[in-house]
Amino acid sequence: MSDTKPMTLVTSNWNGQTTFRLIPISLEAAFSEGIYDPSDKVLVLMSKHVKESVHLIPRLDDNGDPVPLKKPRSNGKNYKEQRITLQTYTEYYVTEKDEIKEIVTKLADNASSFPLKQFLDKKEKPVAKGGDLDVDKQ
Repeated sequence: MSDTKPMTLVTSNWNGQTTFRLIPISLEAAFSEGIYDPSDKVLVLMSKHVKESVHLIPRLDDNGDPVPLKKPRSNGKNYKEQRITLQTYTEYYVTEKDEIKEIVTKLADNASSFPLKQFLDKKEKPVAKGGDLDVDKQ
């Protein structure tokens, strides 16, 4: 393996928020991509490693619509499900800020010049709650 880092950082969007992604620039990259979710403050890395896993998916009728149940299940779903085996990529979730910095530094060729701090230290905007506003009664 060479000393060249296999990925680069780019600015991107995720769920309507500005964020960063790691994209491969070398065939030696162990990950197909990485994305930082700013709302959950987690870095998700998608491995190139494929695994088989069982998933529950909606059972479909001949028209491709979910088959309804007579009454909703305890999990709230109102359609039938079936288990299938799918090939999926292994995902890694990194939640500690220092570990995110360390991984990005090890993987990205432009980590020293990329404004990573602005994404990791971003404060969430406060959400106004109903009833917190003072309204003059007349």
